[in-house]
Amino acid sequence: MRHATSRDEAPVWLRTGDNHLLAIHTTPVSASLGVGVLLLSGGGWIPSTQRNRMYVDLARRLAGHGFDVMRFDYAGVGESTGETRFFDLLSPHTPDVLAAVDTLRARGASRIVLVGTCYGGRMALEAAPEVPDLAAMVISCIPVEDYPGASENLLWHGRRALSRDVWRRLRTKWPKYVRIFRDQLTGLFKRPVGSIGGASRPAGAPPGYVRQLEGALHRNVPVLMLHGRADNHFPQFGSALQHHLGRAIDAHPGLVTLELWEGELHGERTLAAQRYTIDMTEGFLAAWATNQHTPVS
Repeated sequence: MRHATSRDEAPVWLRTGDNHLLAIHTTPVSASLGVGVLLLSGGGWIPSTQRNRMYVDLARRLAGHGFDVMRFDYAGVGESTGETRFFDLLSPHTPDVLAAVDTLRARGASRIVLVGTCYGGRMALEAAPEVPDLAAMVISCIPVEDYPGASENLLWHGRRALSRDVWRRLRTKWPKYVRIFRDQLTGLFKRPVGSIGGASRPAGAPPGYVRQLEGALHRNVPVLMLHGRADNHFPQFGSALQHHLGRAIDAHPGLVTLELWEGELHGERTLAAQRYTIDMTEGFLAAWATNQHTPVS
């Protein structure tokens, strides 16, 4: 199977509000499926390439199976205009996702697949109800709890601060840590009283992540879920599998494919984690295409 190359890619500008976001459209290099795949990177000012151009590789591989693929830089990231001071799981860039979906439709996609990691996965779930032609989803390493971005990141960095790995990095990357702490602290104190430490919800109610996933499953949308057993959020994820999340998956047998990696997958910080994510996503969508679609001319 031939993979796409840079010759099969074209820049596209998405207009959302006052911002212009740079997107890259990778066109199919085999018979078109008429299916658009939108790749949503994680937060933390990572461009649409994701770490080590992981999404570039994935987009070109998926184009070899007949998918149209698009990825874009969030506001204030990469070549896009605007500013994002911090990334909040409760306030994802949903209008930006829908703008990219509309562009994929305008370029010939009749159905849409959403693929996202961490913050990008939460954006996919948030936008899903407004994508009537949603065909499938791949979501990776999403925190289960509804932490506001500022408080969640402060808690996470606080826990990480005790590790030798962080102290080693701090010797050369202290300006980055100072900037992250400053921006997260600013966002934290801008939040209403009572919202710090996690979104309030009625006792016993599932977190928004689970409710959003249930909405997609009620529409019979197949979902691939990826997580690493060494991820910082895995204890909460494992607990959710015993409660709300597990019940949601069990209520829709055959729709959710859950894959757990033995290492740390969150952030795709290693080449092994990147390769695993690419291979699992490509395999899932290639199998879905084989079972669901006949190529169109």
